[in-house]
Amino acid sequence: MKHLYLSLFLLIFLLTSAFAAPVSETLSSLGKQSLPIKIVSDRLEADDMARKVKFIGHVVVRRGDVTLYAQEVLVTYLQGKGDVEEIVASGEVRIIQNERIATAERATLYQKEAKIVLTGSARLLQGKDSITGEEITVLINEEKSIIKAEKGGRVQAIFHPSESGEKP
Repeated sequence: MKHLYLSLFLLIFLLTSAFAAPVSETLSSLGKQSLPIKIVSDRLEADDMARKVKFIGHVVVRRGDVTLYAQEVLVTYLQGKGDVEEIVASGEVRIIQNERIATAERATLYQKEAKIVLTGSARLLQGKDSITGEEITVLINEEKSIIKAEKGGRVQAIFHPSESGEKP
């Protein structure tokens, strides 16, 4: 079951519980094995000895209705099975699903720990609402998020009340 939730696109689950979208629905739709993953980049480097695959230059990763953009995506996999151990997206990272957007300079998925870390001017947007910090950590199995500010700075969250007739 953990592999279902920890697929390549777990990066999108950076949205905190303060956002109205149901994370469980997103998880189930993205984790489906039947959804193909399409990755496009300027270059691909594979190193079987190091168990790494690097996509370089204008990387676009799509699965279902989720799209990840970055300058580089490095996938490290476990020996033998080929299961993903860690995914690091870097350079102008953007993750988009419908009206949900996450941006940062770097996004790292730690498969075993079921943890995602966005660093470098990390920002989450859903509609008009937003959360901004230097680092955003999501503990997937615990449904917990931690947002840290830059040294000497502060975390900023902006939430707008839903308009009448609009679903939360």
